[in-house]
Amino acid sequence: MNKHELFDLYKSVIKKPGGISFIPHTVAHNFINDCIKHDFAIVGIDRFRLVNGTEPLEIADFSDYKESSWEKYKMELAKFAIEFIDEFESEEGIYYDFVIVPKVEWKK
Repeated sequence: MNKHELFDLYKSVIKKPGGISFIPHTVAHNFINDCIKHDFAIVGIDRFRLVNGTEPLEIADFSDYKESSWEKYKMELAKFAIEFIDEFESEEGIYYDFVIVPKVEWKK
């Protein structure tokens, strides 16, 4: 599965202002699980409020994390992503821009 196919799984709930695929808070955990299942690592997340425009809120950058094993790398970054998402209460209009990479783009 490629990135576009992964995001297509969420096409009924994604918002795309400016061409960016924003995943709603309500399905963020599901998206993280699908990243694991389809062999993607989450190297960053941007949190936005999409009400009356696009308002950036927080950024989580995991790109500096290093690991010698792809499986450990992917799982640790998923754990970081879940911890980041769980810091926030669910509220209307909250979306995430996930930065993901497949194994073939991974640099140890």
